[in-house]
Amino acid sequence: MKYSYDEDGLIFNYFLIAILMLFLVPYTLSKSLALTSSKKPVNNCRCEPCQTKRKTLAKLKPKSSNGLSTTTILVSLAWVLLAYSVYQASTRSLTEELWDPYAILGVDSGSTVAQVKSAFRKMARTHHPDKVAEADKEKATLKYTEMNKAYKVLTNEDARKIWEEFGNADGKQAAEYGIALPSWLVEKKNSFFVLGIYALIFGVGLPMWVARWWGGSKNFTKDKIMHETMNRFYMESNDKMTMKQIAELLCAAEEFRHIIPVTAADSNPYSKLTEKVKSELLKKTGEKFDKSKKFHVHLPYHFPTLTLLYAYLLRIKIDDLNLKAQQTLVIEKASRLISGILQIAISRNWLNVSLFTIDLGQCITQALHYSQPPICQLPFLDNPDCLKYLITKKRSVKLTRDYVLLSETEKTSILKELEKENFKLIDEVAEQYPLLRLTKAKFTVFGEKAIIPQSIVTLIVKFKLESKDEFITFEKNNSEVFLNNSDDPADEEEKPKHWWKTDNDQIVPVHAPYFPDEKKPIWWVILGNSKDNRLITVTKVVVNNQEGEARLQFQAPGQPGKMKFHVYVKSDSYVGCDGHVEIELHVQGFDASPLDDFEDDISEPDIDTLAGQMQAMKDMKSPKGEFDDSSDEEEDEPRGGHNEPHDHSDPNHHH
Repeated sequence: MKYSYDEDGLIFNYFLIAILMLFLVPYTLSKSLALTSSKKPVNNCRCEPCQTKRKTLAKLKPKSSNGLSTTTILVSLAWVLLAYSVYQASTRSLTEELWDPYAILGVDSGSTVAQVKSAFRKMARTHHPDKVAEADKEKATLKYTEMNKAYKVLTNEDARKIWEEFGNADGKQAAEYGIALPSWLVEKKNSFFVLGIYALIFGVGLPMWVARWWGGSKNFTKDKIMHETMNRFYMESNDKMTMKQIAELLCAAEEFRHIIPVTAADSNPYSKLTEKVKSELLKKTGEKFDKSKKFHVHLPYHFPTLTLLYAYLLRIKIDDLNLKAQQTLVIEKASRLISGILQIAISRNWLNVSLFTIDLGQCITQALHYSQPPICQLPFLDNPDCLKYLITKKRSVKLTRDYVLLSETEKTSILKELEKENFKLIDEVAEQYPLLRLTKAKFTVFGEKAIIPQSIVTLIVKFKLESKDEFITFEKNNSEVFLNNSDDPADEEEKPKHWWKTDNDQIVPVHAPYFPDEKKPIWWVILGNSKDNRLITVTKVVVNNQEGEARLQFQAPGQPGKMKFHVYVKSDSYVGCDGHVEIELHVQGFDASPLDDFEDDISEPDIDTLAGQMQAMKDMKSPKGEFDDSSDEEEDEPRGGHNEPHDHSDPNHHH
């Protein structure tokens, strides 16, 4: 067995092509698809905060605007190397020409010895070194040597048989394997250089990368939240937390320790900002802004973090650049850390805390204090002078959908101080907020006629995000909202996990002019018992094509009866755009869903056989009237039992 390196670098080209294509093709395709999918409808809102946000994001991402980044340059160079390797492989032959004595002497295969000798003599007259000029003697010598070797092989009977059998005059040779690496890698003069590269990659680079990865991952959860933060959330949370307490707990996250300076609370910028927050909070909500007795003593960064969060929720302008940069980091981390509190609330089955946590996430996305009405999300309407006309004893325009339902005459009469151009801008922004309508909420058990104790119940929830015209038409017609107990064949189909997601659909980003980054909307679907403050099951849905559907499974109670539950559909990004409905679960007895009788194709056993005799004895032992056919008296119950939902018109209702 013999090993040989690629002396000319021919085979190495194929090796390099395979390696480069293995990484370049999938990466380039994924980037191309990402660029194609990124060409989605962007937020072109004309309101001033949105214009400012677009300019800020454009400044923060200069590389992505011109397309020249380190990754792009490296990928381009890799494609150039791939093209060069393909060119080298296509223009240079890989097949080694085999030594053929017949071809050297110019005779046909199977020629006789006489024919071989005759051909050799003819060629010797012209190719013998003594017959050529002095300048061609070296070339003629090589040619004559090959002719002489071929002559000896073809004129010797044993040598000729060996060559014809093994393709080599010397007989069977050892197996030779080629290594697709250039020979200069193993040359002694290059050993120091090659070993140095190996040492840098595997001795220095790989251990440093592993240490860096492990140093970061061991302190964080899979959601990139510090373990110390999650432990604090778990220890300090309870089932009676209000939104204010959730906000205080959120600001106690360990991540903020590295953002807020130790002396931040005593510095002049923070002191001024604290006074502004106190004044604005009292003016807009009537609440006082104080330090948390639970956290401010042993967490010096807590109160400054809470100040920056409240300043953001109250939309207080910050002129200090360092303070503004810290606030941006706080908001970015807070929007991610709030999922940690939600995870704990869901794991403990706390319904109210889960709802409040989602509500606080909405407020962080929209830069709106949780005590303010959702109508303040719209431009110009967060002004107290406008609110006093929108929310009075005679009218209550608190939600964006309430404003959408107003006629042009009503808007003009209520908001007399606004200019006509401002009304157009408010309408444009209002149309970007979703108008949610629940279309179905239904309990069912797949393959069963009724819901019986301990069965696996599936809650099917369907909802739609309608346009302004659809929503107004629906409200005017006062149509039936829920299609309960309807026999829809699609409901009985078992659908795979994440069946609602389709890659071809485009998701419009959230209209969040004060949020420091773009955000895609997510909808939470929750089933809970508000009376006992118990969360039964929950899932999240990414809505495409303005329609969403969720299927939540849980185990039915162990006893028959009727129980009332609430189904909540909540956005993680918009305030006051949620919906919920009360629905009744009717668990019937085991006799409500008997096993279906069926007939098989197996014939009755013959009476003469042993099986037939045993069957006859079994029939004789059966008492009369044991199987009483009462199928005619069964009631025709609808599939899924009695599920009677009751719609609640106020989607911003809190428990």
